[in-house]
Amino acid sequence: MATVQKKPMPSQDSRRAPRYRGKPKDLVEFFEEFEEHAAAAELSDSEKVTWVVKYVKSKEVASFWKSLADYTSNPRDDTKLKGAILVQYPGAETGERYTSRHLCETS
Repeated sequence: MATVQKKPMPSQDSRRAPRYRGKPKDLVEFFEEFEEHAAAAELSDSEKVTWVVKYVKSKEVASFWKSLADYTSNPRDDTKLKGAILVQYPGAETGERYTSRHLCETS
């Protein structure tokens, strides 16, 4: 029986790395992509909290996320941090929304 080896998290400069560039509409997709990498790397909750801010392009946004109580809480819980972050970005949970006008523009 073959064993599945955990994969390392991609470096911040890697093309495979998830990236959050500061647009609320992209936040849910960023977290989904991050979670895929974190699961493959078998990260603990605490490790996820540490790693997620590494993929934030803006130093100001990364600093803000680190200032949230759920970043420094003990024990560190990535689900709580994600919730605390999403609350700060109204509309982020709905992600990208398209209208019928967008559909017509692509036709």
